[in-house]
Amino acid sequence: MSSHSIFIDTCVLIESATPNGHGEERARQLRHIANASHSLVTSITVVGEMVSVSLEKDTFELSRSVEILRSLGIRILFPIPDVRRVCMLVDAEMESLGRYGSSVTDRTHFAYALTSECDYYVTSQGETRTLAVPADLNVNTSVITLDDLASELRF
Repeated sequence: MSSHSIFIDTCVLIESATPNGHGEERARQLRHIANASHSLVTSITVVGEMVSVSLEKDTFELSRSVEILRSLGIRILFPIPDVRRVCMLVDAEMESLGRYGSSVTDRTHFAYALTSECDYYVTSQGETRTLAVPADLNVNTSVITLDDLASELRF
């Protein structure tokens, strides 16, 4: 099996850090994927969003998400000049397709995944699953749920 580069969205990291059966299943899936030598990545914008959520909601413990990042060796992507350009391309593509459900934050996370040429962008939010790779980019990033990815990778 070939190794894949997999971008993990905020919602999946928050779910995997939630201390309940669903969260434990999400963390287990991520561990299996990481243990199969796939590269897990996220962005500094995702980390910032996790901090924001932890400040807004008493039920979310940021330290659990940090431990997930650390234990799985998730690499954090930082801004490079192309991210800004790809953000604008993603916005234009979504507008041309008439897809307005995703937030600017979601589109920014997606631009990081595209700029890094990730094979998969893993999310659990319905509106985020409508993200599309701009036609001008020569990148093949699939937007997918963690369950679907685990099934595709046969976990």
